[in-house]
Amino acid sequence: MISRPDSRQEWPHPVVVFLVLLALYAATAPRTVALEDDGLFILSSFFLGIEHPPGYPLHTLLGHLFTLLPVGSVAFRVHLMSAFFGALTCAVVWLCVQALTRERVWAYFAALGLGVSRAFWSQSLVAEVYTLNTFFVFLLVHLGLRLGSSERFAPRTASLMAFLFGLSLSNHWPLMLLVSPAFAILLWPHRSKIIRWLPTLVPLSLLGLSPYAWLVVRSWSDPVFSFYGPLTSPGEFWTMVSRAGYASIDASASATWIDRLYFLRYFGQQLILQFAIVGTALGLLGAIVQWRTWGYRVSMCLTVIFLMPSVVLIFLLGFDYDFLHAHIYSVYPLPAYAIVAVWMALGLMHLARARRFAGWFVHVIGLISISLIAAMSARTNLRAGYDWSSRYARTILLPLPANTILFVSGDAEVGAVGYFHLIEGVRPDVTVMNPGGLGFDTRIFHPLRTRRSDGRAAVAAFAQAVRRPVAFTPPVPEGVNTTNHWLHYIVTDPGQGGSAALQPLDATQREFLETAVLTGDHPDPWTSFVQGGLRRRIATFLAMRPETWKTNDTFGDRYLGKLDADFDGALGIAIGMLANPVGYNAADVARQLERAAYLMPSDLPKSDKALFLELRGHLRLELGDLDGATRDLRAAVELHPPSTGRSASTLAGLVHRGNDIDDGMRMSR
Repeated sequence: MISRPDSRQEWPHPVVVFLVLLALYAATAPRTVALEDDGLFILSSFFLGIEHPPGYPLHTLLGHLFTLLPVGSVAFRVHLMSAFFGALTCAVVWLCVQALTRERVWAYFAALGLGVSRAFWSQSLVAEVYTLNTFFVFLLVHLGLRLGSSERFAPRTASLMAFLFGLSLSNHWPLMLLVSPAFAILLWPHRSKIIRWLPTLVPLSLLGLSPYAWLVVRSWSDPVFSFYGPLTSPGEFWTMVSRAGYASIDASASATWIDRLYFLRYFGQQLILQFAIVGTALGLLGAIVQWRTWGYRVSMCLTVIFLMPSVVLIFLLGFDYDFLHAHIYSVYPLPAYAIVAVWMALGLMHLARARRFAGWFVHVIGLISISLIAAMSARTNLRAGYDWSSRYARTILLPLPANTILFVSGDAEVGAVGYFHLIEGVRPDVTVMNPGGLGFDTRIFHPLRTRRSDGRAAVAAFAQAVRRPVAFTPPVPEGVNTTNHWLHYIVTDPGQGGSAALQPLDATQREFLETAVLTGDHPDPWTSFVQGGLRRRIATFLAMRPETWKTNDTFGDRYLGKLDADFDGALGIAIGMLANPVGYNAADVARQLERAAYLMPSDLPKSDKALFLELRGHLRLELGDLDGATRDLRAAVELHPPSTGRSASTLAGLVHRGNDIDDGMRMSR
């Protein structure tokens, strides 16, 4: 039985939840741009641009409204949008739990428990689509509970749900479609009347999709930030909305069932991290007793919302299990975490009604649970002072020559550099471009109408023909002559030096490297990931061309000492030693690879593990260890086929050579 309380008496309570959590999120959100997709969403919101597939047009339109707030930086204003919908989600969760339990105290435990949980709090601090998605999920659950529990069909509520469902698909349609069966379960008692109303409900859902029409029309004007540029055909629109360009990311060729089992284990670990052991145990209790407390229909609805974006999604995706993909996945189950918060409240209510514990004792357990959840979450979510990406972007931009054309690659560089250059006005003389033709309106070619090889050739030709200075953040197109300036490469005329020539560090670069890269892993996972890539790159530079720094500075020895204590740094040193143009000592490289193997994390991406095996296999081949080389190269090919073409060809040669030896031995007999 679901209560329908007087809204005039209940409205102050969800408002309190909303205001408390909004204040928490606003106080702990970064004041400047962060990594991951943060900078991209800020750019699209500010310029009313087109975000990466599937476009997220509703998020862009709402985000633009938040950029008009007269507070803080533009980045902080868009962060406030995620904070707003995060707090609003928890307020709606309060309404759902109050309707189910008919007691306010359990609603508070659920709403606040969700609000301070680790992943939900983190996504309420940066420019992302997940709190808006979770808001739609629970707003529809709230309306479905009211409509499904009523004996009379309410056409207005059904019409509102139809429109909101269509609108929610304009934000993150894959996650909304995953949980949509839960709404059908709630509305099952009125199924015959809903079918009769379909001629009205379907157009309302289509009306909710209207932001996609805006997306297409807006793309024709090619705003300052537009992921693919103008979308002028049904095929281009479908590529955007269907995420066709991300097919190889969503389904890795090297992913196996073992990866899915690792993700299942990871999800179980995440439940403990989100709600601490006590909160997770209460959630498990609530999941068990819900069936006799709330009945089959409501319990089935909640269970579907829990399973679809968490367990079921693991089997739909084809991710390799590694550090980066685990973090990417960790935010998808936000609706599932919200259901655990609901179950946690039910578990507390069950303990209170079982009369085995005094009421005050159960309330103390609830307060302790929320305190533990908040304490565990605060370790990574107190981000008001975060400025790593700001320093990184400025370190790339400030040393550039006047009037440079800068090509930036990767989400970290595109988002952070694009934000500071285009919105904050850092280095207005610079022109920022993307070598893939993505994002900026300064593109040389349209990425959906140009083959990748032709696009790379066009960028290389442009870089060598233009009269202005040209710089690249890695990678540099083949055939382009450059000098190495640590965080970027400057294009030079043919014959004026190669990309391996390492230029002196300036004060800005040295300060950033010593205080933001060589100082250990940052607690933010994305920042830690970018740090690792930079450490590998710097170690490669130093080990490849020691003569460029040993004669006039001792910083290289200090840097190498720090880099050797980290896997990325140790592997980078080995790569640099192998690439040294004056040659290398194979025994020294072997020892360095042993050092990297000792430091290798268990959740390293398969591509990096395959790279390590490939390097060691080729070194063993050079040292005459044919069996060891064969084992390493075969393991590299089996582990990550997409990145080991050279290993496969070498391995084929070894197999052919081994067959020849076997044939010769048989003939000698």
